[in-house]
Amino acid sequence: MTRRLLSRRLAGLATLTVAAVAGIGAYASTASNAVPTHYSGIGENQVSGYSVVGYPAYTWNADGTLYNVEVVLDHNANDLKIALVNHSATPVPGDWSAATCTKHGGGSPPTTDWDCNYGSPGLAQINVGNVQDSDLYIAAVEHGSVTIH
Repeated sequence: MTRRLLSRRLAGLATLTVAAVAGIGAYASTASNAVPTHYSGIGENQVSGYSVVGYPAYTWNADGTLYNVEVVLDHNANDLKIALVNHSATPVPGDWSAATCTKHGGGSPPTTDWDCNYGSPGLAQINVGNVQDSDLYIAAVEHGSVTIH
């Protein structure tokens, strides 16, 4: 009976030794993984739109094409794009890239006044029947760049 008890103790000790070695091996392999400090989470904040202050100013080329649109926003923006389309039409990506918009005065100090140039030849007038009727769309962001897909 003593031999059996000794055999069980040795078996238990061997099992414990194998488990300890396996645990140390597992720790050694996971201890070498590195994850940089970072932030992750879910949050919310209010996103407000821009308003155009007053009326946009339009400048025409002598041939009747649109040369420039000047708009003043109610808040500073980092980037702005415009689209001029037929009344009640939805702008497509190509409508947004026709004009190059820059801050009036270069933006230093910050300004809310933007010039959007179509250049020469400019944008042809949009005709709906016998009437020129179009809608001006503006996309602006405070940080980063406007991207239209």
